[in-house]
Amino acid sequence: MTSDATPATPATLAPPLAVADWFALRPLAARTWLVAEPGHVNCFLIEGDERAVLVDTGLGLADIHAAARTLTDRPVLAVNSHGHDDHRGGNWLFDDIAAHPAAAPAVTSAVAPQRLAAYLGVAREQYAAYRRRRADDERFFHQFTAETTPRPVPPAADAWTVPAGPTPAPLTDGQRLDLGGRELTVLHTPGHSPDSLCLFDERAGLLFAGDTLITGDFWVHQPDAAIEIFAATLRTLHQRLAGSIREIFPAHTLRYRVGPDFLRRAADAFDQVAAGRAPGRPGTDLLRRPALRHDFADFSILRPLPAGVTPTDPAPARSADGVPAGTGMSSVWRERGEPLVGPVADGALTGLRVAVKDLFAVGGYRVGAGNPTWLALAPVEPRDADAVAMLRAAGASIVGIAQTDELAFGLSGVNVHYGAPPNPAAPDRVTGGSSSGPAAAVAAGQADIGLGTDTAGSVRVPASVCGLYGLRPTPGLVPTGGLLGLAPSFDTVGWLAADADVLRGVGEVLLPSGPPPDGEPTKPTKLLVVDSAGLVTVAARLADVLGADLVVGPVREDDDVDGLLEAFRVVQAAQAWRLRGGWIRAHPGALGETVAARFRVGATIDADVEQAAARRIAEGRARLLDRLGLTTWVVRPAAGGPGHPRDAGRDDTEAWRRATLRATVVASAYGLPSCVVPTEPSGRESGGPGRAAPVGAAIVGPPGADRLLLDAAVAFGRPGAT
Repeated sequence: MTSDATPATPATLAPPLAVADWFALRPLAARTWLVAEPGHVNCFLIEGDERAVLVDTGLGLADIHAAARTLTDRPVLAVNSHGHDDHRGGNWLFDDIAAHPAAAPAVTSAVAPQRLAAYLGVAREQYAAYRRRRADDERFFHQFTAETTPRPVPPAADAWTVPAGPTPAPLTDGQRLDLGGRELTVLHTPGHSPDSLCLFDERAGLLFAGDTLITGDFWVHQPDAAIEIFAATLRTLHQRLAGSIREIFPAHTLRYRVGPDFLRRAADAFDQVAAGRAPGRPGTDLLRRPALRHDFADFSILRPLPAGVTPTDPAPARSADGVPAGTGMSSVWRERGEPLVGPVADGALTGLRVAVKDLFAVGGYRVGAGNPTWLALAPVEPRDADAVAMLRAAGASIVGIAQTDELAFGLSGVNVHYGAPPNPAAPDRVTGGSSSGPAAAVAAGQADIGLGTDTAGSVRVPASVCGLYGLRPTPGLVPTGGLLGLAPSFDTVGWLAADADVLRGVGEVLLPSGPPPDGEPTKPTKLLVVDSAGLVTVAARLADVLGADLVVGPVREDDDVDGLLEAFRVVQAAQAWRLRGGWIRAHPGALGETVAARFRVGATIDADVEQAAARRIAEGRARLLDRLGLTTWVVRPAAGGPGHPRDAGRDDTEAWRRATLRATVVASAYGLPSCVVPTEPSGRESGGPGRAAPVGAAIVGPPGADRLLLDAAVAFGRPGAT
């Protein structure tokens, strides 16, 4: 092995972050230091008289070679505890590397950019979580120190690369590394991975454990891990080192040192799990990959999730407001604060809290679009989306960025990466989507306003099945700058609220005040309702408060709803593929299969088919508007019934989706404003023990009737309205 006095750093390459800003350095024992990337990975420098050993080289986000050089002037041998990305990221900064032979293929290869991007997304989530907890910690707990405080991940980190490292010298079990007056013994400890190693300073009683011992989640759910081997390794290690360990230094979490009894407790726990004596629960790991979690007092063991078991417990314990206990609201919120972003002025919305769908730019944050890969690759937004800025200018606070179906192409609200948000109004049913997070937040009282989007029903459906008010405005009235769209011909900015006055108040801010270009609608003189929809009672009540005539019967110009729906789906899919197809091709496997299949339909539609479908929509719109004029409104179902059960199978879910699209497509395809009002739960379908699932009615008006629809919702919602 050669000296690393002049490391073989590629001439044009350097880690993106400054050493002083990223690492935490702390003495642990005589000539022994913590070299931490707090919250990410703990590396350790061990110095002898002649040379030093650095246990792991971390992520590679900052120059760990330079950090080590501030602590020792001895030649440094970097030893990889195993070959995973977060333990070899700085190998390329050193000439002198050693590892188990099985680690060589990994550490001599570059790390794929998509893996780095995905980790940056998690790192930024972690820092946001720390920021939320920091004030409470300073007041009550005092757990964070200089060595355990996570560092922010600035935009400069987006330039992070991990090139191939040099070929490591092989290490074998029992081999001794002579540092000069100090010796380390190599211990081969397979289980987390076949190439896992620990280093033991027998004289000082210090065990440098890598990922063999973890004060958090033991990852045994990945393909290179094995529970039986891990259990045998820990039992053997405990027997081999019994009575000789003084301290253990794990590679992860903020607890970078533990006592010798931790090894015994971990060995006992692995024995229980391997023997099938420890209960497990469905869950996820740090990267939200599914796992079966076996929880112990201060650590957990993660194993592969059995086939047919979903990461989300289908029947979790619930709090009084219907939100599943212990979820941390991660299926609702991607970012959350009190507030996350405050108002910029006082105004009509002062004191109101907004949950922003994760498709809108919020300055200082990324747009995640309901997909971890998209989030990881997204830039930090320099400014708010237009609608977000307008709400903040009117006094509203942004309390969080809320989840969505992937890239907004869904109606259930079920996201394969983040789960299904709880529906407090019907705990056994979905929230609907794709504005699922904002709807769940408003229904749970976590926000007053849910800012969402509506292409095919993504505001109307959640409003209906969560018992809320919601508005899909006339397309083009609310600016869409800073919004990640789906199908531009049909995309609109919409919003939800539990209170009709709040819904109208948002309209006063977001809707333009002048007359629409197609003429000024007036209060309706006629209200049409389809008898078979079961909405006659609701429509009669609405007609009464509006002073309009009620007409019960079919709306002749949209009798062929199935034909209209097919035309709508053709145009929507074609536009969605043009917008996102390039990204989808570049990131195979990033989307859940159901959503990916919807996008792929667009790739098969040729221009003639799309143009014919667009003509069908335009002709149908002209016929309907000619009949309705400016004074006739229509009452329609807002969805295909209550939200489908959370545990519904694929066939039932697809049937519900189609029924819902048939209910929403007239307003979606024809560009009409539609306001959803909650009705009394039907009582026909249960939303949980002792509860009826809510349904809503959609009031559809002519283009530009948005403010009148909001006024109607307020009148309809007043106590005593009959």
